[in-house]
Amino acid sequence: MRKINRAVKIRIYPNKEQITQIEKTIGCSRFLYNRMLADKIRYYQEEKKMLKNTPAGYKKEYPWLKEVDSLALAKYIIIEKRTICSWVLGGRGVSVHNEFR
Repeated sequence: MRKINRAVKIRIYPNKEQITQIEKTIGCSRFLYNRMLADKIRYYQEEKKMLKNTPAGYKKEYPWLKEVDSLALAKYIIIEKRTICSWVLGGRGVSVHNEFR
C-alpha cells in the first residue's frame, strides 16, 4: 500500500493586536532558547555537568517573559534540550530536525 501525503495551505489575517502578540511570542521564545542554551553550554564547559534550568527562573529575571504563552516557551525548551544533548554527544544521537512533525 502506498503512503499518500497531503498538505493544506492556510492563510491567516491577524489584526494588529494579534500581530503584536505573535511577534512577542516568537521573540521571547527565541530569546529564552538562546539564553538557556548559552547558560547550559557555559555551565557544562566549567563544571562538566548538565545544568537543569527552567523558564520559571528566567521569568523572575526577565518579567516580560510572562506576557507570552507558557506553552510556546515550553516547546522551545524541548528543542533546546535535544540540541544540548546532541552537542554533548558530539553530534551523535538525538536529531533536532524532526521536532515539528
